[in-house]
Amino acid sequence: MTKYARHKTLAELRKAISAEGWGSLNTALFDKGGSDGVSFTFRVGRVTGNCVYLTHNGKIMGEVKTSKGDEFYSSDLNTHDRCAWFQKLLDVCLVPQSPEAPTVAKKKPARQGERRAA
Repeated sequence: MTKYARHKTLAELRKAISAEGWGSLNTALFDKGGSDGVSFTFRVGRVTGNCVYLTHNGKIMGEVKTSKGDEFYSSDLNTHDRCAWFQKLLDVCLVPQSPEAPTVAKKKPARQGERRAA
């Protein structure tokens, strides 16, 4: 499974949605200051759905129409992790982690009276 570095800004999300040909990003409630979420519709293969994207943390949720019927999905659940449409949705909404990105190890804090080299 792909690892992600961060969630996309609204400008990045709007551009990614447009590049996929998914239509427009609905920001009406967000623009009025009444919501942290924006929404859009998408289609990946035979799967169509609605997505709510939370701008403050990048979580996604919504409903998809599949051959099995309507299904709820959320980035908090792992029920759709192996579905191609869900992976595409994550790729559109999140920024993949670079494979060469270094892993930063956290330094243990120095004990009182002890100095640590930088």
